[in-house]
Amino acid sequence: MKTNTDKISVVIVDDHALIHKALKDMLATRDDMLVVGEGWRGEDVFRLMDEHHPKVLILDLRMPQYNDISRSERFDVIPSLARLNEEYPETAVIILSQYVNYAFAQAAIDHGVRSYLLKDDQLSLNILEAIDTVLIGRTLFSREINDLLFSSVPEGLNSVALSDRQLEIVRTLVRSPEKSNQQLAADLHIAESTFKGHLNKIFTILDVPNRSTLVIRSLQARLVPFHLDDRGRIVLD
Repeated sequence: MKTNTDKISVVIVDDHALIHKALKDMLATRDDMLVVGEGWRGEDVFRLMDEHHPKVLILDLRMPQYNDISRSERFDVIPSLARLNEEYPETAVIILSQYVNYAFAQAAIDHGVRSYLLKDDQLSLNILEAIDTVLIGRTLFSREINDLLFSSVPEGLNSVALSDRQLEIVRTLVRSPEKSNQQLAADLHIAESTFKGHLNKIFTILDVPNRSTLVIRSLQARLVPFHLDDRGRIVLD
C-alpha cells in the first residue's frame, strides 16, 4: 500500500462545489492519487502551490480572483499560467473548463499546459486518463480542443524547414516525450550535448519555449504524421 508521500499529489482550484466533489470522488477510486489541497478562487492558486508543490494542478479558467465577494476582479489566466510554468515546471497543469477558444488554448499550450479538458466531455472518465497521460510527458485534450488545434496548419507553420537531423530529433521526441534528453540522445546514438544543441535550434525555428509545446507545434506543422481517432485523441501514424 502506498504511503501519502508516494502518491500522486493533486491540487484542485475551481469555483464550483460539484466539480470538486466529482473530481475527488473519481480520484478516490485510485489508491495512488491524493488530493492535497483545494481552492475556489484565483488567489488560492499560488498559495496552494507554495504549500504543497503538487505533481498535478487541476485548474478552472473562469472564476473570481478573490474570495472577498466585494471585489469583482476575475482570475487572470494567461499570466498565471506563465508564472506556473516558470516557477513550478515540475507540476503538470490540467485545465478543466467550459470555455473553448483557439487563441486561449494555443496560449495555454505555449505556457506548458499539458491537458485541456471540457467539463461536459466525460469528465469522470477523462480526468484519470489525463493525469496518467501528463505524468509521462504526453498531452491529452478534449475532442473540441483537438479540432481547434489540429484541423488546419496554423499561419506561420506552413513553411517550417528543418534539416533531416532536426526532423529526426523532433519525431523521436514526439514519439517518446516521457524520455529525458539523455535517453533520447542515446536512442539517436549522439551525445547529449549535441542533442541539446539541435533541440535549442529547433526551439528557435518553431518559436517554442519548451519540449511539451514543441510536441504540439510539431504536430500542428504536420512534421509528424498523425490522425485523430473516433474519440478525438491524437494517434501517431
